[in-house]
Amino acid sequence: MPAEDRHAHDIFQAILDYVTDKRLQVVTMRDLAEAEAIPAISQAQDVVPRVTVRVELHRYLWHRLHAAGIRAPVVGVVVLTFVIGGAVLIAACRRRSGRYSAT
Repeated sequence: MPAEDRHAHDIFQAILDYVTDKRLQVVTMRDLAEAEAIPAISQAQDVVPRVTVRVELHRYLWHRLHAAGIRAPVVGVVVLTFVIGGAVLIAACRRRSGRYSAT
């Protein structure tokens, strides 16, 4: 047996030993498919529980951008747009307040 497969084999053997020790019933996928005793899961009931996770907005946005495959140049353009827009907004507010007006 190749050395790379030895670790996987050891893990699989440990699983089989655990199943044997606990005397668990082993069934195949065919057995499960043919069994009538197992109720079908309704579409209305989700088997995955709903879990609320609190995530900061910037981390959520970064995760969504990364998952969508948006690369760094696009993110850089968006950030640069916000920085320039913020600078223009600050300059307009200061000009409007008269802070830099010549008297």
